[in-house]
Amino acid sequence: MTANLANLANHPERAPLIHPHAAFLDLGHALIVDRHKETENLGECALADLTNLPRLGLRGPTAAQRLLAESLPIPDAPNRLARAPSGETLLRLSRTEYLLLGSFADRGARVRALESELPQAGENGLYLLPRQDSHAWFWLGGPRRADVMAKLCGVDLSPAAFAGDAIAQTSVARLDAIVAGDGKPEPDAFHLLFDRPSAAYLWDALLDAMREFGGGPVGFATVNG
Repeated sequence: MTANLANLANHPERAPLIHPHAAFLDLGHALIVDRHKETENLGECALADLTNLPRLGLRGPTAAQRLLAESLPIPDAPNRLARAPSGETLLRLSRTEYLLLGSFADRGARVRALESELPQAGENGLYLLPRQDSHAWFWLGGPRRADVMAKLCGVDLSPAAFAGDAIAQTSVARLDAIVAGDGKPEPDAFHLLFDRPSAAYLWDALLDAMREFGGGPVGFATVNG
């Protein structure tokens, strides 16, 4: 269902970054940019703001057991990720801490439902870490994505050095950030998670770094296509 910024008052979550002339998708709980223009092209590199898609964090000695109960694959080591058949991406950030990104296919509905079922205060050794307000979520795709990131990050993110199931907890444009592959056999994108109040700053920094390669913003419809 398409929407416009006039619908923002109907949603409890904050607006996505304000993008002139963008078309928005109504997720029910929030809006997300669906298209920036009628015709979008991933091209050499492209940037999407997925901040209003659901995600959540889990920590504790029983976190892996709870995730397995949801039939989610557990990465075998910290700083690795696994992609579920249903499309969710599970990042293992330490021995007992995980970050679950919602599937594009259901627009994060399964993750949102799971969050509502989990205990809030460490019940049975499981701690819920709500990441909707703390972390922004950008998607950077295209064959020149590593060249873009080389301008902003000291970690070698080239395909030869950074696999599709890899995670780097590092600095991007002087911000603490999580950079993750997309979990595909032939990866073509990065997920970037970082301090949500810095979203506008990093958006502009990435677009500036992409300019050399003819990159630009795209919406969820293009990323999910």
